[in-house]
Amino acid sequence: MRKIGYILLVVGFVWLVAWCAGSVRPMIRHIGIEHFKSYPDTKTYSGTEVCDAIRSALLEYQEYAHGVVLPATLMLAGGVLLDVAGRRNAKRSNDKPSA
Repeated sequence: MRKIGYILLVVGFVWLVAWCAGSVRPMIRHIGIEHFKSYPDTKTYSGTEVCDAIRSALLEYQEYAHGVVLPATLMLAGGVLLDVAGRRNAKRSNDKPSA
């Protein structure tokens, strides 16, 4: 049970680091560059235009962002398995008669 727990923790962590965290910076840079081109500093914008720009940036982020729920769930399951295994070991060592 401990091996499975450690495997789930490591796989979930590697998934988060390699897949999810690595996608944020390039995505934000791309979204920012596109919106800076669309809305130059030389012009004044109405509240509606600002709201539209924010809404489109958020929608783009939502569309391209990688979810973290599944790898985080793997890590949670691994932690629970390790906790259960640790409690089971502690209970077994307490049940043994001391010599």
